Amino acid sequence: MPANAPYEYKVVPAPRAARRIKGARGPQERFARTLEEILSEEAVDGWEFQRAEHMEIDEKRSWLRRARPTHRSVLVFRRG
Repeated sequence: MPANAPYEYKVVPAPRAARRIKGARGPQERFARTLEEILSEEAVDGWEFQRAEHMEIDEKRSWLRRARPTHRSVLVFRRG
């Protein structure tokens, strides 16, 4: 982190599927608990959740193919 920057940021991929969580009922609760676990894991190291972003990027799947638009979701954290 640069000396004059008040915050450091970290961006991690958002989960694409829910983890198996004991006691969670249904896909919505499993996904919510999956997010809860990720946020808690990052908080241990002092990262504060800021927002989720859904972005479109051009992604090349192989060197012979042209880039195609792909959607990616990420979670943004910061710490000071």
